[in-house]
Amino acid sequence: MGGRRIGSRRRFGGAGGFDGFDRFGDFGGERGSGSVLAIGVLGAVVAVAVAVIPVGSIFVAHQQASAAADAAALAAADTASGRIGGYPCEVAAAVATRNRATIAACEVQGLIASVTVVVPGRWGDVSVSARAGPPASRSEAAAVRAPQNRFERFTTKVAVY
Repeated sequence: MGGRRIGSRRRFGGAGGFDGFDRFGDFGGERGSGSVLAIGVLGAVVAVAVAVIPVGSIFVAHQQASAAADAAALAAADTASGRIGGYPCEVAAAVATRNRATIAACEVQGLIASVTVVVPGRWGDVSVSARAGPPASRSEAAAVRAPQNRFERFTTKVAVY
């Protein structure tokens, strides 16, 4: 049985011991390092998921609040113009309720309606405002202040309790 077997991995070392290298030059102390690497990668994936899920949830709540605010403002403006019957803020509140939101503020000046709605989110309430009414004339459009930067028009207020 003393012959060399093909495919066997006899280890070198004195008196049957192991000196850290096998005969193919691999480090014997590296065994199991793949498991440690897999645990590290899994931990990184979990950390990224924990960071992304709240952001995604706030994004969904913002989109829901934005849709509810737009619909409520349009309904209030249509009511103020006489296209549909009722009181503008009551109609806006009914439309917001159908969109799973609540009215935080409602203001009607002439034919222009401004509505702020709040949507409860998993990590806090999301508040969005919308304005609806007839198009502004050129002189009124020039008086409206333009956003200072590209992010100012997409601001969202998140209240965490």
